This record gives sequence, structure tokens and C-alpha cells, in this order.
Amino acid sequence: MPVYQKKGEPDTWLEMVKCKSGGWRWYIKPTKERGPDTSVCFGYGHHDDIVFPNNCTAANWSVYDGSKFVIESQVTCVSDPNVPSLPDKYLVLLQQKIDLYKAEMEILEAEVLFAVFRGFIFSLFFIVVVLCFVI
Repeated sequence: MPVYQKKGEPDTWLEMVKCKSGGWRWYIKPTKERGPDTSVCFGYGHHDDIVFPNNCTAANWSVYDGSKFVIESQVTCVSDPNVPSLPDKYLVLLQQKIDLYKAEMEILEAEVLFAVFRGFIFSLFFIVVVLCFVI
């Protein structure tokens, strides 16, 4: 997943993470908390689709206030205007890769669900067989 370092603050990162609910979050994290296995963060921007962090609207950014996360409309993510943007052909290619990744993740999630279901059916069958021998 993409990770960006904040300009001028080498210990602050934006990291994209898939949420259990199916959406995506851009976590604002310190260096020691980087990686998909931790959700410790200063704040986050969320979106239902895979997007660049600057596509998360102001209403989608939440900041930790010391006890809970609250929506903070003053927070936005902007790209550095001095960094040239990607040509359109690369943005199209990037979107195609994102769409392919989403499709692959959906297939993987379906395969995991099927494996769990298959394990449940096998366990149920095993219990029935054992009960037949006991009774």
C-alpha cells in the first residue's frame, strides 16, 4: 500500500490501509507505528474507494483529541505544487492497476469466505458422523 512522508517532518507519514468495513483509510502515523498491523495514529482520512490522500474531503478527516477521534474540517491533504503531476496516461494506468487490485482483493475475500464455509460444512459433517456412531 502507498506510504508518503510529510515534507519537513520526517517522523510523520500518510499510510493507506484497508478497513474491515470495506473502505479505505489514510492513517497519519509516526514512524514507529508504520505498517498495516497497527492502527495507532494521530488521525485519519477515510473514503469508500481507493483514492489519493488529497481526494479525501475535509469532512472525511478525523483527528485524535486525547480521548476519541473527531471530524476535523480544518484538516486537508494537499500535494506539493512544486512536484510535477503525473501525465494523464500514467494516471489512467494507475487507475487500471487500482481497479485490478480491488478485483483481486474481492476474489481473495470470496476465496477466504468459501474456505471458512467449507471448513464449517466439514466440521458439521464430522459431528453428524460421530453422532451416528454414538447413537
